[in-house]
Amino acid sequence: PCIPSKEKDYKRHILKQINIQSNDKTLLLEIHGGSPGLETMAPYIQKLRKESLENNKPFFAFTLMRDPLPFTISYFKFYHGAGCKYPWCEHGHYAINEENLLASAQVHPNQQCFLLKHLSAIEGMHPSFYKKCHVTADDCNNLYTTMKSTLDWIGTTERLSVDT
Repeated sequence: PCIPSKEKDYKRHILKQINIQSNDKTLLLEIHGGSPGLETMAPYIQKLRKESLENNKPFFAFTLMRDPLPFTISYFKFYHGAGCKYPWCEHGHYAINEENLLASAQVHPNQQCFLLKHLSAIEGMHPSFYKKCHVTADDCNNLYTTMKSTLDWIGTTERLSVDT
């Protein structure tokens, strides 16, 4: 339903990487752009952790988040602005101003949560995706619980230089 068809290919790729992991190699998995959301990835991250520890390999899962306001502004400017040249730019172009930013945020509340739940990047996302896949406050709270139970560290870009 809400997960793009690429999920099957991604699952197959992750399982293949786990199965071929050997004692002399480190498996590096970057979850950014084109992958399913964290909700889908959490069981695989847990499986990677288990496999790594069973093979005496260090494992550290983390993510970087953006504070909601800077994220919303950046997302609006990049994906809704006239400068967006990608085929997946969203819902037409808007003048970059406060009124349109607020209107966009009302149409797509919790955008970062939406991307975490369903898909980590919007590449190829059709506008109808928003209609059939939305997020609630409970979804966002559940995702945060998943993050805390799955990841070793959750940072924010705004505090990166202080926290690391």
